[in-house]
Formats: sequence, structure tokens, C-alpha cells
Amino acid sequence: MAKTAIVVYPETIRGNPFGAPRVVRWLLHKPDFFGVPFEVSKDDLVFFYQDAFREGLSEIDDDNLLMVRWLRTDIYSNTGGTRSGSCRMKRKGSLVGMNAVPDIDESIPLDGLSHEQIADSFNKTDIFFCHDAYTIYLYYAALCGCVPVVVPENGTNGYDWRKNYALKWGVAYGCEEIEWAKKTRERLLQSVSEQQKSELIYLNRFLQKLYRRFG
Repeated sequence: MAKTAIVVYPETIRGNPFGAPRVVRWLLHKPDFFGVPFEVSKDDLVFFYQDAFREGLSEIDDDNLLMVRWLRTDIYSNTGGTRSGSCRMKRKGSLVGMNAVPDIDESIPLDGLSHEQIADSFNKTDIFFCHDAYTIYLYYAALCGCVPVVVPENGTNGYDWRKNYALKWGVAYGCEEIEWAKKTRERLLQSVSEQQKSELIYLNRFLQKLYRRFG
């Protein structure tokens, strides 16, 4: 590997398996969430995808936010068809709190399906129950006109969840917020559109920080 190489590792990679001379770590979820010890050397640069993922890590600079996404708006859109029932996804979440959601066992499971198949389900159902509280599929469901509902996590309320998450509108935290999510859906779509404009700023700042540290 070249002496000038820079390797970016997600939080699921321990150490420096490539033996890279310059290391960047990008928190795409909460450290240790997947059981991998979070280890950072004094020379590493650490960035985070959203505030929730660096909670409790005061050593990470506030402006090291690096939210860069490829939003599949080419696949996810509202086709205006007939809807009934619900779908669900576990993804990075757990089944804790499952009993708090009525009839979730009858929902169509989406884990492991293709984007096209998931978009089709979002367009045929009314509600999307999601055990992963931090996933872009919540936004994709809203794009398709399906109401995204986060299955509440133990010890976390809607206020604490929204405090560190990019999606402030259009997503229900528990069934009690479904009507509110419907009413604020357009604000969600507008908010994500505005966030996309900020991604170039995040990327430029990321490159500037790399240059100052390693250039």
C-alpha cells in the first residue's frame, strides 16, 4: 500500500486490517452496536453520519458530520395505487418492543428483498413498521406514501430519538403518532431535499480536514 494512502473504515472494522498509514473512521451506526469494540488511535480522524452515532464521544469534533447518501428516488415514489395492511423490517434493529405494535406478525416482512420489491410493498400498504430506528428506509416509505412507524426502543422516547436524528417530521415513533406523521409528511420530503444540498458542504469540509491532517 502506498505511503500516501488513506483508508476509511466503518465502526464495524476493528483496528487497521489493511495496515494503512493514514486512517479515517466513519461512524455509520453507534460504536459497539454490532459487538465490535471501538478502537481509535491518536492519529485517526473520526467522522459520523449523524449525531446519534457519536453520542457520548465528546472527543469527536462537532463539525465532523459526514452525511453523504445515495437516495434511490429513481425507485421509490408513490404510484397512487390501492393500499391495505402493513409491512415491516427488522434490519439493524431488534425485536424488543414488538408486542407494543398491534398485529405486527401479520405485516409483510421486507428484510432481504430488493429495492424494487420493497418499493412495491410500500406502494401497496398503509403502514411500515420498522425496528431499525435509524434507517433511510423510513424516508423511502414516506416517498411511496406509506406511513413509517418506528417500533419504540426500550428506554427511548420520541423526543430523545428525534433529538439526534435527521428525520424530524413525517415519521411516527410508535402508533400514537401515525396521524401526526401523515400531517407532516410534506415537511419530511422538503427537509430531506434541503439536507441533500448540505451534503456537498460536508464532503468539501471532509476533504479539507483530510488535507490539513495528512496533506
